[in-house]
Formats: sequence, structure tokens, C-alpha cells
Amino acid sequence: MKDSATTNKALDVSLNSTAFERLIEAVFLSELQQEMWFSRNTVIDILHSTVDAFGYDLVLIHKNTARYVQLKTREIDASTRDWSISRNLENLPGSCVIIIFYKVNQAEQRLELVEFQWLGGNTNDPLPWLGDRSAKHARANAEGVKGERRAHAKVGLAKFEKITTIETLADRLFDHIKEGGQQSESMFSGAPLAVSQ
Repeated sequence: MKDSATTNKALDVSLNSTAFERLIEAVFLSELQQEMWFSRNTVIDILHSTVDAFGYDLVLIHKNTARYVQLKTREIDASTRDWSISRNLENLPGSCVIIIFYKVNQAEQRLELVEFQWLGGNTNDPLPWLGDRSAKHARANAEGVKGERRAHAKVGLAKFEKITTIETLADRLFDHIKEGGQQSESMFSGAPLAVSQ
């Protein structure tokens, strides 16, 4: 039985942002692993980056294929239209960006994944060229100027592909695996990159 004294008072996301991001990631990975297990009769391994230096947050591995994923999250009614993406991914085979749009179902007190935005190519392709716009630092300097982050590109949402199901997203991530477990040959060719300055 739910205790109304504890469930009616929502946690302040701004004070627990890291925990909330981990929650979204956990829900996403659960859905993805279930899709791979039940629909494609296979498993994937999941590795987390321990340093924020190479542009990716997760590595999703299926046998000899690796996907380097920069993961971003946003509430479904947020107005964000530009995203800061690491340029390291432009040279890394298997790299991609996934934006998870979510909502909180207050009646059920559960997090729901609404849709995804995808930026990437086939399993062995690096990220497409991100354009020549540089992202800026979130904080301004003493003069009130936000400096450029030359290792990060400012990418508009129009460059992404809207995806509405975890099934389609799994197709994009592992295009060599079909539903039912059939797969074609794939060659793992990823390697760590030098850190951009």
C-alpha cells in the first residue's frame, strides 16, 4: 500500500538531478534489453564511461559490434531545440546520439519514455558531420560572456530523426540484428580517441 504522506510530495529534481538522470537511463536500458532479449533472442552488454572526455556516456556491445552512445534527456514539453554534441564522435566508428523525451505519469507515479531523437549512422559508421557551429559554455565569465566550446558542436533538433518506439531504436542501434535473432556479419572497429582541446 502506498503511503500518501510520502508519495504526494514529489522530490525536487533540481536538487536530485544526477539521481533523476540515472533513473531515466535505467528505464531506457531496461526497455532496450527487454527488446533485445524477447524480440531478438539475444543479449547486449552495457559499459559506462568513467570520464567525460571522449564524448560518449554508454557503450552498448553485441558480440563484435559496439555502439558509443552520447545520451541526453529532456521532458517532453521542454522547448530545447539545440544540443551540445561532442565532436569526438565525428571520428569514432559506431558513435551515435540518443535524446530521450520523457514524462512523469503522476497518477501512476511512474516515469514514461515518450519518444526518442536519433543521430547516427550504421553500426560501423562514425557520427555524421555535426556542422560548423560551436556550442558555448553554460556559464559566463566575469565579463558576462559565454565562451565557445570548440570540442562541442551546436546541433539543431532538425538534424535528428524522431523515433517513437524502442523497436525502431533497436533497429538503428544494431542494424545487423533482426527480430527473431537473425543477424548479418559485423566488424568491430572502435578505438578510443585523443581528447580534443
